[in-house]
Amino acid sequence: GSCPTFNRLLPPEQYAKEHPEYYSMINGKRRTETTQLCLTNPDVLRLVTQEVLARIRYFKEATHGELGITLTDTQSPNDTASLIMDTTEFFTACLAEPEEVAPLLDAITDKIIEYSKIQLEEIGDLIAGPGHIAICGRGVKGVTLSDDNLAILSPKAYRNSSAEYMQRISSAFGGLYVHSCGSYAHNVPGLLTC
Repeated sequence: GSCPTFNRLLPPEQYAKEHPEYYSMINGKRRTETTQLCLTNPDVLRLVTQEVLARIRYFKEATHGELGITLTDTQSPNDTASLIMDTTEFFTACLAEPEEVAPLLDAITDKIIEYSKIQLEEIGDLIAGPGHIAICGRGVKGVTLSDDNLAILSPKAYRNSSAEYMQRISSAFGGLYVHSCGSYAHNVPGLLTC
């Protein structure tokens, strides 16, 4: 998968020649066209965070504080892990050996909470919650996560690889809204525990 807006944060025409390591490696080759950024690179995380915070400051100033601002479209821990690991191996481990993927999911969850708090601090009282794809307004608690894997995960796989981590995020922000590009009715009972 890829995020079509990611390259706007670190445009290849500005960075790729001197820093190809900022972009994903796919089949042994760095890809600088529309692709994921290499988020295991600490410089990429720092630069993306700086750019997101600069854009928040820009919109706060440009709108004179008259427009609410939401958090970025954040992927769930499960969705993110399936982009880091081979998807088939990840889904198999979610069912057969969930303890093997738990450290990765823990780390991703911690980073989602940390990154969201950094954005919230910058946005301040202009926060319009919960965020992406939901009706937003000032004073609305919670955050939104996107998780397209919900449509294909079995309830057991969801319990093994998502519920605990979604609950941690929900607790950190006073609620959780979930977006998925697909029908995930079979996982609604598990989501309701968050």
